[in-house]
Order: sequence, then structure tokens, then C-alpha cells
Amino acid sequence: MNSSPDKLAEIFKCAIGNANINCDFIALSSPPSGKHTHDNFLNAFMMFLLQELLPKTRSPRPRNISIAGNSYGAYVATFLAMSLAPVKALVTFAGAGMTEAAIASNRININSLKIKVFSNIDDGTEEEDRRFSEYLKRNSVNIDVVRRNGGHSFCDYISNGSVDDGINYLLENLR
Repeated sequence: MNSSPDKLAEIFKCAIGNANINCDFIALSSPPSGKHTHDNFLNAFMMFLLQELLPKTRSPRPRNISIAGNSYGAYVATFLAMSLAPVKALVTFAGAGMTEAAIASNRININSLKIKVFSNIDDGTEEEDRRFSEYLKRNSVNIDVVRRNGGHSFCDYISNGSVDDGINYLLENLR
């Protein structure tokens, strides 16, 4: 998919200016290309992040990372957040596959990770949110689940303020 995350970048730039924090912003509209099986997809994505993307930033070995994922991207984001020690916060929008990703991860920082889940009422992700919350609760982790009006479209998450709130949450937890 060749799409540009212009609106997301604009929201991020505004939030980062208000937070007075210096950090890099990476947005992927689709997973890296290549022939990956479902079994090795998450690890391939993590290697792509570590070996291809982070070296191109101002801080190739960051000490603090915050990650967000939308829809299927929440699956990838959850795996990365629970597999990389520098990750301090995870935000998901319209999340799918979060429980499976958590189970597949090494859960290196599950007890210190700050997690906020944004889910819209007409999105159809309520069951996924419940399963993820219950899985984490069994591991002594509590999360915030924020449900608002709207459907599955990322535009709905932008218009109801979830994206603004999610990005601010990520930035707060970088400090």
C-alpha cells in the first residue's frame, strides 16, 4: 500500500511541540515486503525495525520507545512492545490479534509496560479488547480500555479524539 500518514504526522508534530520532547517518529502504512510465513512474520518485522528503520533515525539505539498500532497493526505493535526492553508504552486503536501477539512475544517488560486500548463502539473489537484485558489481568497487568463513538475507520479514531489522546499518552510515557 502506498499511502502517506500525513494526518497522523500532523497530529504527532502538534503533540510533540506541546510536550516539548525530542524524539523520532516512524509510521508504517503496511508491513515490510518479503516472503514471510505467518510463523516468522512478527520476528521478521522486529528485525526490519531494528536493522532497517532505527539505524536511519537520530537515535538508532533508543532507551525509550513508545509504540502504537491500528487494526492489524495492533497485533504487530503488541508483539514489538512486549518483545523489546526499551518500549515503555503501547497504544492500540481498533486492535486485532493483541492477545495472540502477547502470547507470541517474550513478554520481557510486561509488568512495566503502560498500555492503553482505544476501541470504538461500532468497531466490533469489544471481544478482542476483553480477551486482551483478561489475558493481561492473569499476568497482573491492568490496562486502560477507552471506548468511544465511531466505527473501525481510522478517521473515526481521529475525529473522536482517540488518536490525539493516544499520541499524548505515548509521549507522556517517554519521559
